[in-house]
Amino acid sequence: MSDQHTTAGWPPPGYDGTGDGVQAAPLQPPAQEWPPPGQAPTRRRRRGRLVAAILIPTLAFLALAAGFTMWSVLSIQRYSADTAVLQEAADDQRLAIAANTARLEDARSLHLRLEGVTAASAFGRDASAEAEALRTSSTDLETTITASPEFSVTSVTVPPPVSDGWRPPWELDAASGSMEDQIDDLEGVAAEAGANDDAVAAAVEATSGAETTYFGALAAAGQATIDAHPATSYEARFHLADLIDQASDAVLVAGRNGDLVDSMAAAEDAVAAAEATELAERADPALAVRKEIEAYANSISRGVQLDIDWAPEVSGLGEGWFSGTAQYMYDHDGWAIIMLNYPIAEGWNDGYNDFDAKAVVTHEVGHTQVLRPECEKIFRSPVFGGDDEMWATAWAIAQGFDTDGSGIQAYGRPSDEQIAAAAQCN
Repeated sequence: MSDQHTTAGWPPPGYDGTGDGVQAAPLQPPAQEWPPPGQAPTRRRRRGRLVAAILIPTLAFLALAAGFTMWSVLSIQRYSADTAVLQEAADDQRLAIAANTARLEDARSLHLRLEGVTAASAFGRDASAEAEALRTSSTDLETTITASPEFSVTSVTVPPPVSDGWRPPWELDAASGSMEDQIDDLEGVAAEAGANDDAVAAAVEATSGAETTYFGALAAAGQATIDAHPATSYEARFHLADLIDQASDAVLVAGRNGDLVDSMAAAEDAVAAAEATELAERADPALAVRKEIEAYANSISRGVQLDIDWAPEVSGLGEGWFSGTAQYMYDHDGWAIIMLNYPIAEGWNDGYNDFDAKAVVTHEVGHTQVLRPECEKIFRSPVFGGDDEMWATAWAIAQGFDTDGSGIQAYGRPSDEQIAAAAQCN
């Protein structure tokens, strides 16, 4: 047996190894490609092309439709948001301008009042730090007012909502762009008005503070004047005290004007002058008698505060006459001024005219008793009907001075009913 070598493709199929021959196996035709090379699958490729031709445009249409729908939704959202913001911006601008206008009106009112203050004669003479601070702040306020621009409210028409009818997205986008430009303009004007409002508010606050400080110092100076002149008259003291209250009371701020500044200066001078008069009277030889008469008047005044002044003549009557007047005021819990002429003091202790002199003083004090509520009812009753002279005469008689000096000589004798009624005021 010879060596066998196996090589590729050997032995052939069907060879039995004997070498006696080859029985060939049936040959299978080789597999063929389908379709053969170069030949198109005509029916199947035609159907694929048709599907693609339908599918691609459909997908493109759907994509376009989806994009348009998304565009429409976003446009509606933008448009709706812009209409709301536009209305809000218009409202904010109107409010900002209104606030600035009101602030400017307050500032002008304050400056106008302070112009009167700085023009007052007494203020011009005032070299205090408080006065200088008020001058400076008032000038700064004027500068701020003058520099303030004029703002006008922008007329805005907010477009209707989309719900009022369909509108294409490109139209909505155009409307939104226009609204956004308007919003920028509105917000810009509102911001400028707000900034100016802040500037004016700061100037007003600084000036108001300087004003309060100045009038506070003015009030303190007025009180110091009262304290420094204890011998001044009741009238002068109370007049200045009223002005001090006006200068220091924040509720009465509208009255802080030039008239108040000059009035306080005059009132301080009056306090000093009244004390000087009082001190001069104390140096008069007649002082002791006058003080005795004033003590008597106060002893029968039943608590009514009296200012008693002296003059050579009262109501045109001097030497040879006993004359007096009384003026009563309901403010400050009720007080009065009594004027007496010099002859009353001269006849007070002479033993001849003293009774009538006391009767005159009693008559004048009688006028002041209507300040007492229990006596005012009698004075206003039908018995007197508010007759001042008959009341004072009846009251003096009821006090035991049934004489000409009680008022009988000047006004006649009251009725017994009136004297009895006046006697109840005791």
